[in-house]
Order: sequence, then structure tokens, then C-alpha cells
Amino acid sequence: MKLECGLYKISDRRKPFPLMHLLKVFIKDGKKYYQIDNELPQQVDSYGVMYLDGFQMIGRLHRPLNITKVRITITWYDSSGDRYETTMSNVQVLRRLFHEYPEIAGVAGAFLKPSEKR
Repeated sequence: MKLECGLYKISDRRKPFPLMHLLKVFIKDGKKYYQIDNELPQQVDSYGVMYLDGFQMIGRLHRPLNITKVRITITWYDSSGDRYETTMSNVQVLRRLFHEYPEIAGVAGAFLKPSEKR
């Protein structure tokens, strides 16, 4: 698939209830790349083609994006292998979680300032 630089909405056809994903096409250091969500960017091949097997193009997006709702889900496991999960709607709640449980923050790579530690 050949696309111009920009932001696109795509869906994963391999899933029974597909989620939408963001596809970013950009040029860096004279080379064209594409990136799905927050994955590592992939360089477009020498023919300008991106391999998006299993994804369906929905359409091009324009900024500012019209975002109406955000959900942040964080999952962690304890030393027994038990799974924990919590969902929040803003980053302030995530900060509070990391403040209350700095062990989660540390494993997630979110290092707290000394003034924020318990």
C-alpha cells in the first residue's frame, strides 16, 4: 500500500471485534516510515510500499483529532503470578496510582521525583 505522509485510521481485520489503530506515515532523514500506534517505526520498502497485512484502511485523519473519551488500562503481576488490572480516565489518576504504589511505577519505568515518593 502506498500512502502520503499523514495520519490514518486503520482496523485489524484479524480480530473478531476489531479495534481502530492509528497509522502515521512520515519522513525522517529523507526516508519514509510508517508507524502503527506506538510501535517502532518501519521503513517503507524501496518501491514505497508499506506492508499492512491484516489491516483495513478506514480513512485519513486530520488534526486536531476529535477525541471524546480516553481510557487508560494498566495491568501488572505480582511475584505469585496473580494478575491485577485497573482502568482510569485521566493521567491524574495514573499519577496517583504510581504515587500510592511506587513499586508499580518503578517496574513501569515511571521514576518518581524524591518529593513524590512515599
